[in-house]
Amino acid sequence: TVRAASGGMMDGGRTYLIQEAGRVAGIGESAIRRGVKDGLIPHIKLNRVVLIPKASFHLWLDSAGQQPQRRTA
Repeated sequence: TVRAASGGMMDGGRTYLIQEAGRVAGIGESAIRRGVKDGLIPHIKLNRVVLIPKASFHLWLDSAGQQPQRRTA
């Protein structure tokens, strides 16, 4: 698979990069990174590249509103 200059997959790929996942979810890149770091967002890490499988990410997004949110003080 070849990546386009914009970072997107030329063939419609099955994964998102951090930035792409943020755009899809309508949240910032730092929130996606935090979710990955905390193990909340399903991902694959290859060396320093984090790939987020589209199917898993959309399932996670769909279920996010159904789970109790953590409270912060």
